[in-house]
Amino acid sequence: MTTSKSFRPARRLATLGLALGVGAVVATVTTRARAEVSFALAWRKDARAPACVDEATLREAVERRLDRRPFVDPARADIVIEVEESAVSRDTFRARVTERDRHGVLRGERLLEAQSCPSLRRAATLIVSLIIEPHLQGERAEEVTPAPPPEPHAASESAPPPSPTPRPRGAESAPAPRRDRESPPGLPPFYLSIGLGVGTTVGVLPSASATAFAVARLASPSSRWSLDWWGGYSLPQRLRRDGAVTGDFSAVEQRIRVCLGVARWSSHQLDTCAGVVGGAIVPSSSGIGQGKDRLRPLIGPTAALAFEKRAGPIAGRIELGAVYTLRQYDFSYLNQASERTRFYSTNTLLFFIALSGVGRISESPVGD
Repeated sequence: MTTSKSFRPARRLATLGLALGVGAVVATVTTRARAEVSFALAWRKDARAPACVDEATLREAVERRLDRRPFVDPARADIVIEVEESAVSRDTFRARVTERDRHGVLRGERLLEAQSCPSLRRAATLIVSLIIEPHLQGERAEEVTPAPPPEPHAASESAPPPSPTPRPRGAESAPAPRRDRESPPGLPPFYLSIGLGVGTTVGVLPSASATAFAVARLASPSSRWSLDWWGGYSLPQRLRRDGAVTGDFSAVEQRIRVCLGVARWSSHQLDTCAGVVGGAIVPSSSGIGQGKDRLRPLIGPTAALAFEKRAGPIAGRIELGAVYTLRQYDFSYLNQASERTRFYSTNTLLFFIALSGVGRISESPVGD
């Protein structure tokens, strides 16, 4: 009996060691299983347009951002990230990022849109990194920290289960990236372009006018609608009557319009525009006893058809349109015989043609 009792502490220690060994093996296997989350990357483009970003460039950018190589062959990947690029126009690029598991089940997607290839590459790098990063954080959190061995006097007939592995602070659950269908962070809803133009209008001055104007256009890369403003000046035209009587006529105008893109191609666009015109005819006469050189206001609706060609941030535009003025003017004077002599009369319906060029001054600030 004495011999039997002397072996009980040894058996208890052996049982405790076996339990701790099994617990360590299970924890190691579980850790490795959880850590082995692999990813594959696939980049596809629209065959009708040249590629803006290639797969190798995106892969290198993601690896630099994460400071590791998370990608494997698609056949061995747990998660496949697919990026499909399409060109909306010459200066608008779009990419759809989808995340699927090894069985092809969709886990999430996001639509990216940018105004240049570098912006699209930076946005795609950010989104792909955000998809991978939470899994890497989880992998670091699953690293096993060995628990201190129990005190010898704490052993009992049945060894207690191993204490749970502590998790590093802040590694409870990393937030998953948003995968909603919206533009990349920092992409503004509109961009502003400004420029200059020349044109001619028939019906406002004695003959077809020579007009110079400034233009500003506010547009969105994801919308067919735009807003523009014109401010123009028509050079003076001189009329001479009765030898010493002269009349000089010029005009100023502003236009505010809304335009709709009715047809869009990779580098071209066809717009219809409508708005309002506000301006004035500026007369100046000499050789007349009592002149009436006050401004004659011009107000009315306008409509136009415009064709635009883009090359990066620069665009050229030609327009044909009309203005309906709410009032018609007759410029005349009394000669020495007190007879009314006519200079000229304006038309109610004015027609114009204009050519302009604009350059974008605001760019989408999508950062690395």
